[in-house]
Amino acid sequence: MIAPFRAVPSLGLNVAKQIVEARKDGPFLSKEDLANRGKVSKTLIEYMTDNGVLKDLPDENQLSLFDML
Repeated sequence: MIAPFRAVPSLGLNVAKQIVEARKDGPFLSKEDLANRGKVSKTLIEYMTDNGVLKDLPDENQLSLFDML
């Protein structure tokens, strides 16, 4: 279960709205994608990573050859 946005310290209403709006264009491909499209700060990305919210997202958009095997 993922905690609601209001449970994340420092994640304000504007950032939450930006995340929801960006998600309309498709799922986030990586933490980098979330930061860019959702306008999420590095601090928030680190907090969500440390708390398991982003455990399935790679750090960057770039795929390696090994990801395809």
